[in-house]
Amino acid sequence: MFELEMISSGDINRVGCYEYHSNLISIGSSPHDDFMLFFGEIKQRLLSLEVTQQKEIIITPQEIDFFWVNEKKTNSPKRISANDSIQVGDNQFKILKGEYVEGLNYNKHLSHQFDKLKQENSPFLKVLKLLKDQDEN
Repeated sequence: MFELEMISSGDINRVGCYEYHSNLISIGSSPHDDFMLFFGEIKQRLLSLEVTQQKEIIITPQEIDFFWVNEKKTNSPKRISANDSIQVGDNQFKILKGEYVEGLNYNKHLSHQFDKLKQENSPFLKVLKLLKDQDEN
């Protein structure tokens, strides 16, 4: 589980706090990324952030040459901790919390979203119901 705070961004609407119930999140400029940064017109996955079973927080570059951790330039995976500051281009964010959650998996995430999709009468309800039933067994 992560809590991140966007401190500054080229898009003022992205400033604020965000919470993720996952041990691994993607950070980038694509709408498919979990934590979206303002990075111009280029849509790419920039970083990944993971909490390991050993309770270490690891940030890993993906489609980016370098980034900054606590004002130090880096281009390789790095162990970080709560209150560390990350900067990519004009985006600066802080890790408020990073905690490993045992048993967190995608089926549970989908089950959590099931009720919302039920209200929208999604065509994927049958598949999601099967996943939910499997997760409960």
